[in-house]
Amino acid sequence: MSELAVLTGALRLHQIERRGLSRVSLVSANISGIKQSDAVRSIREAIKNIDVPPEYEITMSEQEKEMGRSFRGLSFALLLSIVLVYMLLASLFESFLYPFIIMLSVPLAAVGVFLALFVTGKSVSLGVYIGGIMLGGIVVNNSIILVDYINTLRKKGLGREEAIVEGGMARLRPILMTAMTTIFGLVPLALAAGKGAEIRSPLAVTVIGGLTTSTVMTLVVVPVMYALIEDIISQRSPLEGRLPPPWYLRACFLSALSR
Repeated sequence: MSELAVLTGALRLHQIERRGLSRVSLVSANISGIKQSDAVRSIREAIKNIDVPPEYEITMSEQEKEMGRSFRGLSFALLLSIVLVYMLLASLFESFLYPFIIMLSVPLAAVGVFLALFVTGKSVSLGVYIGGIMLGGIVVNNSIILVDYINTLRKKGLGREEAIVEGGMARLRPILMTAMTTIFGLVPLALAAGKGAEIRSPLAVTVIGGLTTSTVMTLVVVPVMYALIEDIISQRSPLEGRLPPPWYLRACFLSALSR
């Protein structure tokens, strides 16, 4: 009597994945047409409603946790870059007042960053953080050029208001030229598509938005704050001899157009 072999089919794992001495089954997917933060939020809401046995657990991957740690590290790097720039300016100007006036361009740049991200529909990502760190050292250049030239004119004997107006008129074109060359140079990067564009494009949009608003507002805010803070320190009335911003701005642009 012959023995009959019975063949049966079954599914088995080709590879056993382990995390922390526990067997895991990885579930991954590509997303399209939705922000990564929104996708992660939707997944978290979905897994809350899944009933699993006590010996099983559903968790997010280490990649998502590592991204959170990266964002916290980049936030610290952004704050550290601002502090280092201020310390460097304080040592170069030998003053704590002028670096503070110069650093006012940083919050002005932050306004442009949020506006640019809102207009383009991009979310806060790794590229945005890197672009913000870059802006910490870029946007102060215009303020440095302006404040340093105003101080130079005052050392030559000009009054404060005269030095502010003359410095603004003399430095308007260089400031606009350097800002525009940087902005137009980043436009192709902001419009880039394809592999890696999810990092390059937000980085360029961040720098363009921040540099645009900081350049425009620096020409008005920095000179006015320069005079206002000196009035406060010298215990003068803040309204006494303050330079009217519209007149200052009009004088700068008329001088630039006449050259």
